[in-house]
Amino acid sequence: MKFKYIHTDSTMLFSYVSKDDFILTSEQKQHFRSKGYEIDEWEQGKSLAVNGKYIIENISKARE
Repeated sequence: MKFKYIHTDSTMLFSYVSKDDFILTSEQKQHFRSKGYEIDEWEQGKSLAVNGKYIIENISKARE
């Protein structure tokens, strides 16, 4: 799967879909990084389980 268009800056998609199931272009990766998503960690196979943006180890970021 992949995005045809990004219609929102907020998505829980990275909480339950892995990089093996979803393809992002480099521009899309940069877009989500600029919005605070830990895309590099997601690409390493970690779920962005906290607010759909952060890995569980970085829960403190969600509190900011």
